[in-house]
Amino acid sequence: MGQKLSAKFDDSTASTEALDSDEQRVTRNRSRRLKNCHIKNQYLKLLKGTALAVWCCALRRARMALRRQFGSD
Repeated sequence: MGQKLSAKFDDSTASTEALDSDEQRVTRNRSRRLKNCHIKNQYLKLLKGTALAVWCCALRRARMALRRQFGSD
């Protein structure tokens, strides 16, 4: 029962494999962040465009209402 177990561990391949997986993880995270940022930017552009369209429509309606009320000469 008092046997000692010994295992040889090759550091050179394990460290490069760990480094590769870390690099892959960093690359995946970076690409995911860029994709999310792109989606967010597209959404914000759409939101700004929609807000601008609504604002222009409201101004046009207000201008038309003022013309109807006061007449345009």
